[in-house]
Amino acid sequence: MELSIIKVETSGSGSNIYEDKETMTKFEVMDGCPTRGETIPVRLFLSSIDLGPSMKDVHGKFTVRWYINIVLTDEEDRRYFKKQEFTLYRKEISSK
Repeated sequence: MELSIIKVETSGSGSNIYEDKETMTKFEVMDGCPTRGETIPVRLFLSSIDLGPSMKDVHGKFTVRWYINIVLTDEEDRRYFKKQEFTLYRKEISSK
């Protein structure tokens, strides 16, 4: 089972849209395939990855989206994919 974090930047508008995909990190969670109904806890330490906040339609010309992609391979080498978008926020730091 593999897990990866993907950043997708979209810029431009109308027919001039450019999309850039970058795989930020890739983990091999386990070797082999899980059994049916098995739960696999995963802890990701994100401090070593260059992450930024998600942005949606900045002035209608720029978007940043983040995805987590999971790939399962079964015993017959069939691959199953799941891609899920998630949102990152920047935490406000108060100056007290």
